[in-house]
Amino acid sequence: MKNLYKIRIIALVSIFAAAGFVGCTPYRPDVQQGQVSSINEASNLQIGMTREEVFEIMGTPLIKDSFNADQWVYVYTISKSGEAIEIEAKVTVKFDDDKVSEIMGASEPTMSDSEESDSST
Repeated sequence: MKNLYKIRIIALVSIFAAAGFVGCTPYRPDVQQGQVSSINEASNLQIGMTREEVFEIMGTPLIKDSFNADQWVYVYTISKSGEAIEIEAKVTVKFDDDKVSEIMGASEPTMSDSEESDSST
């Protein structure tokens, strides 16, 4: 008889504990990819710099295209916890004869297109 009473108490406590967790959402941390410090240094890049000079300023590129060795891409993104908001910055450096021939992209993180459309509605 005592065992049956203990089983009922454990079952009741389990039901109340489970009911308490139903409304809880899991913690979702901010997710950051890339280095914002590299993106901020992009304004120091100049046409004609060598790969070594670019590496000293920007560090290792996030993307080195295996099909196009003359292009380095630096990307920084951050997704806020549990939201669709994403901040993104991208700088692409193109080389010709191991010297910078073109620099494209934002030098500061900006809101992505999806965030801009969400904030305008």
